[in-house]
Amino acid sequence: MADLQALKIERGQCKSKITRLRTFLESIDESNVDDLIIKQLQSRLDSVETVLNEFYSLQKQIDVLNNAEDLQECANFENSYFDIISKVKNILDKYKTNTNSASSDNLNLPPIKLGTFSVEMLVNILRFLDDKSLLNAAFSSKRFMRICKEDPLLRRRIRSYIRKEKQLIKQSTVNAKLQLEIIRHDQPQLFGKNQNKIVTVKKLNCLRFSSTAQPIAKHFAVSEPDNRPSGGGKLRTKCKDRLVPYKVIRF
Repeated sequence: MADLQALKIERGQCKSKITRLRTFLESIDESNVDDLIIKQLQSRLDSVETVLNEFYSLQKQIDVLNNAEDLQECANFENSYFDIISKVKNILDKYKTNTNSASSDNLNLPPIKLGTFSVEMLVNILRFLDDKSLLNAAFSSKRFMRICKEDPLLRRRIRSYIRKEKQLIKQSTVNAKLQLEIIRHDQPQLFGKNQNKIVTVKKLNCLRFSSTAQPIAKHFAVSEPDNRPSGGGKLRTKCKDRLVPYKVIRF
């Protein structure tokens, strides 16, 4: 019986370690911790990490002497142990994350000096760009524009791309004015040359009178003079004049 009592006392000491750690954790403010508190938490955590194995060993010896297995005692100790350990580790992880974030915000990297590129290297770089990117680069920097003007290949590419853009804008403007959609095939030159084309004519939004329709008389005030002959005259029964003139379409 003396051995059983001694084992229970040692088991109680294991429980006391967990209780003291919980009391210390409840006495601090988690939102206002400093380095000293973090060090104390880390030291207390290191001291209780082996308590669980000690408890298992003592409880096993007690169960042997009692000829019975106390599962409820083990479950209660495990719940208390893992609960307090997880809370302490959570506080330590949060403090470590906040410290790393603050140090990264205050980190000033030394200035990096970029080397100057030669004109030949810039010409080779610009030649690898597509036409649209080359044009954007030329208009974004005076130095790039000067290089493109002095290099015959780059100058030819930029002029060709601008010429194509002008032709496309002209084509879209003409199509909008004529209310036509002109689709040309296998012909790089869009204007000033005979070519096979497919033309899709859209409906014209112009107003016409039928042959039997009678136009509506103009409304005028009493004070306005009437341009018709005296007595009113006879209204026209047919109108051949268009409200909108015909549009000239040339292909």
